[in-house]
Amino acid sequence: MRRLHLGPVLLLLILILAACSGESAQSDSQTDSDKSSSPKTELITKKQYQAAKKEHTDLVAKDQELSKSLSAAEDKKQQVKDQLSQSQTEQNNQAEATTRQPSSSDNATSSSKPSNDGQSKGDMVTSDSNQIVGNVNSHIYHVPGQRGYSMSSKNAVFFHSEQEAIDNGYRKAKN
Repeated sequence: MRRLHLGPVLLLLILILAACSGESAQSDSQTDSDKSSSPKTELITKKQYQAAKKEHTDLVAKDQELSKSLSAAEDKKQQVKDQLSQSQTEQNNQAEATTRQPSSSDNATSSSKPSNDGQSKGDMVTSDSNQIVGNVNSHIYHVPGQRGYSMSSKNAVFFHSEQEAIDNGYRKAKN
């Protein structure tokens, strides 16, 4: 009977030894893999360290220089934007002032006929007026930017819009 008890004890002892040696082999392989994944520290000379330190200092100085340049460029950009905005505002104000000029006529159509002050024939060029100008005799009107012609200012009629000229029986010039 003693032999029966000795067999399982030996089997148990062999299993325990095998398990211990397996764990030891696994821990050795894990230690090796841990060593390979960790960063390696490389030793450098004092000369190499000084060179790296100088390069770092130079890069920091260049970065500061570029930051100042960028800041100055952004300030300049903002100034140009402000000037552009101001000039556009002035142009809009001038355009509004031009369109708001009161006409000299008491007419409900708001067209105006300049008075005859003894001016000579052909003293006005329609393209120079920057307004819609109609001719009383021909009932033709010219818009700004259109090729103009000379006419007597006593025959000129000024309109605020093309529709106003059309409503008063004028047609647009063909040129």
